[in-house]
Amino acid sequence: MINMSSLVRDDFASIFHKKKHHLWLVTILIGWLLFLLNVFLGMALYTQEFSSGIREKLWMYFYIVDDVDRDDSVYAEVMQLSKKLEDAGMDTVFASKNEAFGFLENRIPNVIENFNRFGINNPLPATLYVMFDTDQQYQVLKETIGSYRSIISNVSDLDQAANLRQQENRVVTMISLSRFLVVISFLLVLFLFGVILALCGYMLHTLYIDFHGKIDIKKLLWASMHQTIRPFLLTTWWVVGRSYIICIGLLLISGIILSWYMSALFDMTVWSIIASYGLLFWLIICIQLLVMIGWPLLFSYYYIRYLVLSE
Repeated sequence: MINMSSLVRDDFASIFHKKKHHLWLVTILIGWLLFLLNVFLGMALYTQEFSSGIREKLWMYFYIVDDVDRDDSVYAEVMQLSKKLEDAGMDTVFASKNEAFGFLENRIPNVIENFNRFGINNPLPATLYVMFDTDQQYQVLKETIGSYRSIISNVSDLDQAANLRQQENRVVTMISLSRFLVVISFLLVLFLFGVILALCGYMLHTLYIDFHGKIDIKKLLWASMHQTIRPFLLTTWWVVGRSYIICIGLLLISGIILSWYMSALFDMTVWSIIASYGLLFWLIICIQLLVMIGWPLLFSYYYIRYLVLSE
């Protein structure tokens, strides 16, 4: 009596042996496409989050005068100004000269080396960053800053009537650009996903045509639909599994390289960005796997049904 499980394993081994080079070529291609798909998907999600963030806030920065003779009194006035602005609903961040210099030293050490080479001391001013949401807060900012002109070197920025409008235009431009990038990225994701599914379908179609004789044998042996398509599904899932291994390998390599640059410039890494998405990240992975597993099953079921029952 014929052991159907053994026959399925033999068919899978026969398919892989005869189509080994073809299957590896498809595996590498799908792995590369999956890598691109996830890169564009990550870009789309991060850009979408970035556009939401810049939509929330407008900002200005004020350079604090460098007066060695009255550092303590200047600092006290800056703290007083900061508290008044925060009481009005604005967010403020103060960076001293040393903090600004340290930030630049960590991010762009070459610039600091040039300063030292030419004997230039810390040229960066202490800075007060102010973030606000509305026109009303902007008016309060103008009125409040006016009382502290003696400690701010660029207070004239507030006297420009078009200042807020210029910032709004910059924010709108950034949001429009980010939205465009999000749309393009999602379209590329859909296109790549469609190409990957089409490749899987074409590969199955080719296998079914090339090994039509094995389907006829199973038909004579009264094999079930599952037993008929199983070796082809195993072959496809073998390709998909190794494609994901290639994809993950490329993502890890690119993530390590990119994280090295990002940690030096922005004190953040690709891994911290991924971790911030939490469940959404795992949901995306699960959806991809479900589609990549379910699509060959669905394709095979209807294809074999058409191929066998139409005869």
